[in-house]
Amino acid sequence: MTTYIPLGWRCSTTVLCDKLGELPSFAFRGMYSKMEGVIDCFEFNFKNYFPNPNDFILLNSNPETPHQEKLWVFCETLKNASDNPQRIAFNNKFFCWFYYDLRNVEILQNMRKRIEKMYDYLSKTNDRVIFIRSVLDKKDIEIVNKFRNIINKTFPKLDWHILFLHDQHENKNIAEPHVIHKNTYTFINAPTHPMRPDIAFDLIKDLGDFKNLTFDQDLPLIHQSTLKQKIFFKNANIT
Repeated sequence: MTTYIPLGWRCSTTVLCDKLGELPSFAFRGMYSKMEGVIDCFEFNFKNYFPNPNDFILLNSNPETPHQEKLWVFCETLKNASDNPQRIAFNNKFFCWFYYDLRNVEILQNMRKRIEKMYDYLSKTNDRVIFIRSVLDKKDIEIVNKFRNIINKTFPKLDWHILFLHDQHENKNIAEPHVIHKNTYTFINAPTHPMRPDIAFDLIKDLGDFKNLTFDQDLPLIHQSTLKQKIFFKNANIT
């Protein structure tokens, strides 16, 4: 059996993993994340995972779909200029949460349970685990060996692989969908928008368990996302 686990950078990978199969509610579901933060969590037992719940930011954006409006209802008492629910973001230097009110003690407890559940699963499973991450910038791939080392050290019996998806949500990437396999990881250039997961889904399903792919000499070409990371991550030294 193959299980797909999202690692961010966006919640779009959560949507894709839901489409690929029944998705356990693990620690990086439905949030924004930096690859350094994912590594930090496994290396230091999630010490730097949670932000200060009393130090949140307000984003003056409007829900684009009824689903988004439903997700934002926990902040319904805060209105923006258009009289829509004000979007609250809880963030630190590694992570940003939009869909969970971390001021709620019960929600915080549930998030801690997700961490415990993930550790228990990764420690015991015989499944083939495919971690899926959309690329925030080229550094994500540059530090993949550090991720590999900490996962192998923490879960020595785990059969796993990591798949990077090019973030085509809001950037200049116009390349045709394609796959580049580099042994230690696989890279797929395909749309990652939550409303358009089908191309990436079909490519992933065709690749099976990722065990018998041919090594590619080509290097992935990464176009950095145009989203302003400093809005979502504290102390980001980027635009």
